[in-house]
Amino acid sequence: MPVKKVTSAVLNFDQAPNQSLISVNMACQLTGLSRSTIYRHVKSGQLSLIKLGGVSRLQASEIREFMGWGVQL
Repeated sequence: MPVKKVTSAVLNFDQAPNQSLISVNMACQLTGLSRSTIYRHVKSGQLSLIKLGGVSRLQASEIREFMGWGVQL
């Protein structure tokens, strides 16, 4: 099984403000879920997708809550 490179952004996620917007790719790295699964949760209403121009983002606080990691204040 290949080892995935972990970015510094992923390592510092616990320090990111709740209002931070993260890419779908980063959400996949953080949660271990596939892009399809992330979008399936968006479609079901469990996650909200924020569109900025041509890019899609998720709020850090939603990922924390969705994964049961608690929300930092």
